[in-house]
Amino acid sequence: DGRHIVDFPYKRNGSGFIANPREPRTYNPTQIWKQLEGDTSRIQLTDEVYSHRSATVSPDGEWIAFIADPGFRSDSIIRAERDSIARLPYDAARDEAPRNDGDIFIIPAEGGEPRRITTQDGTEGRLLWSPDSEHILFSSRLTRTTNNQLWMVGLEGGEPRSILGDWQYEPGAAEWHPDGKLLMSASMGGRTALFHVDPDSGEMEEVISGRRRISGFSYDEDYDQVAFVATSVHEPTELFLATIDGENERKLTGFNDELNAEVAWPEAERFTFESVGGLEIEAWLQYPFGYEEGKRYPLVLYIHGGPHSAYGEGWFDEFHNLTGAGMFVLYTNPRGSSGYG
Repeated sequence: DGRHIVDFPYKRNGSGFIANPREPRTYNPTQIWKQLEGDTSRIQLTDEVYSHRSATVSPDGEWIAFIADPGFRSDSIIRAERDSIARLPYDAARDEAPRNDGDIFIIPAEGGEPRRITTQDGTEGRLLWSPDSEHILFSSRLTRTTNNQLWMVGLEGGEPRSILGDWQYEPGAAEWHPDGKLLMSASMGGRTALFHVDPDSGEMEEVISGRRRISGFSYDEDYDQVAFVATSVHEPTELFLATIDGENERKLTGFNDELNAEVAWPEAERFTFESVGGLEIEAWLQYPFGYEEGKRYPLVLYIHGGPHSAYGEGWFDEFHNLTGAGMFVLYTNPRGSSGYG
């Protein structure tokens, strides 16, 4: 009754055990279906050997955009190519060369022949139709070693336009405001902020920010208000609400009020220093409970793995355990950390 594992990977989050690479695989390409409101029957719109990913309907209900392999290759051929390359030694000329693994296509909402509207390198993702159904916003990085970017392309296709230009950082979640502006979150080092972005000029306005980590942005139906969760070094996570321009912010929950009344959470001093090649490194020094100037204390240096991921302006129980025990905690985001572009 056992399972004999002969190769890796053998298991994946969500799907569980995966096919043994030494056994024949079966492929079931993702197709697009339509289901009318109040009707339990489904109508299949596509039936191809390739997968249709990120299918998104235009606000006017006329079009369906999706991402697919530029050459409409079958899923089995794509997998065979990836498996073959994965077994080869690293080769910079091959592995760092620009690739085009996914383009945007559209079909009429009733089904029909796909029309390709992007052809650039990279793999497009996170498709968002503009409120007038005339443009599609998407994210993509042109090579493995360049920033993820926000791009916009018209319904008729053509050269996509970069929204953020040479901005150092990378976009997080984005939404269209009904007035045609973009609402975009982004990590800038150890902190997070919400921006209003003009898709035509690329002009950005930081409307919700501060020395904290912010996530889970959710908007009311009219996009007048935004709810989010936030945490800082000395404040555990709570839910907040503000108007869409970042004004009138208020805390909605008090899950940690009782704990906060009992425990003193020390803040952290943020500083930067210069590393190899002039790269600026961001760091924090969290003070021990009851700190007295001039007195000596042990210091714990915390180093995160990765090198991706990052420390930042958020509440972290491990650091507070140490500072509560009378120690300094020094933590840094070395070269390769997420959030710096």
